[in-house]
Amino acid sequence: MLNQWRVYGGSNASYSIGIAAHYTFAPGWMTPNRPFHLIKVIYDEGQQKEIVQGVVKVLVDFVSQNHKQNDIHKFVSAFRRILPEFILSLKHPSFSPEEEWRMICLVGRDDQGEKFRPSAFGLTPYVDLQLRMPAGPWRGKMPLKQVFVGPSAYSDLAVDSTRAFLKSTGYGWVDVHPSGLPLRTNI
Repeated sequence: MLNQWRVYGGSNASYSIGIAAHYTFAPGWMTPNRPFHLIKVIYDEGQQKEIVQGVVKVLVDFVSQNHKQNDIHKFVSAFRRILPEFILSLKHPSFSPEEEWRMICLVGRDDQGEKFRPSAFGLTPYVDLQLRMPAGPWRGKMPLKQVFVGPSAYSDLAVDSTRAFLKSTGYGWVDVHPSGLPLRTNI
């Protein structure tokens, strides 16, 4: 767990957010033109192999049973849309302690809202998503439930400032907790 804070948080402040799960699939939660899927990452190589073999079998069976060019074209088009989701659900077994879930929203390369940010990999493309509820108790807000503040030399101050920030942005009800993990500094 500590390694995740170090790797993903780097030398900056790091946070882990918890979203009210029963609201994540509410209609209209995300931008309507950008549907998303919540998937659990699969680390087990045996399961990964079964998934890949199953997908290939469906593709081969369909193509061998349907000789109409139009049917094959429709199937391949649909397959190309779902293939990235299968690929994004697979991760090397050495990362299994992460127990990761991914919220996937696929966009095309010609997406008008595409932006770029610097990263360790060079310029990384991204798209702003509106993660706000359209109605209900979180209307106009993201359904945040809790925030964990990463390891810090000043854990109490980091938690207090996070609470103050959330309150100032209209999220005063969100529970804020320190990660509870020790921080080793080179002082």
